[in-house]
Amino acid sequence: MRKRIIALLIISLISSILSGCSEKGSGKSVIQDNTSSEDNYTSKQKNDVNDGEDDRNDDKQQEIDVDLTVLSSTMVYAEVFNIMLEPESYLKKTIKVRGEYYSYYHEEKQEYYHFIVIADATACCQQGLEFILLGEHQYPDDFPVDGTEIELTGIFKSDVEDELTYYYIETNSFNII
Repeated sequence: MRKRIIALLIISLISSILSGCSEKGSGKSVIQDNTSSEDNYTSKQKNDVNDGEDDRNDDKQQEIDVDLTVLSSTMVYAEVFNIMLEPESYLKKTIKVRGEYYSYYHEEKQEYYHFIVIADATACCQQGLEFILLGEHQYPDDFPVDGTEIELTGIFKSDVEDELTYYYIETNSFNII
């Protein structure tokens, strides 16, 4: 667990360095601004699940408990911070999120970990959430390059490793934005 936390911190640090906090107006907006969207944030919406390679609709639909893609960049950062602060209250909820993809290779376990990193309004402070892509996937063939903007929908879950609890989003797919 400590190694996962360290990996997440390393990813956040790298992202923060790459985003250049001191450059005013540089860097793209990771989360779209939507002024009236806070009202819809927890309304269980029906959304199409895409296969991650194109924009065609699947027959599958998923109810969204927490849709971070409809919040302003300030609100989405605050909500992700809240997820990190009180993760138990989000367990088993379906979360939709947009941010930048980053991977981390764990040397000892010889395993890749995948993260979606969300920036605040000024793109200087960031939070990362680990996600697990279900099914058979190979890194790097089935994943984008680090820093690519993606969107995913999945179930927020927890697992215990070495007597420590860690949290992640379990998803079937992601979309490259």
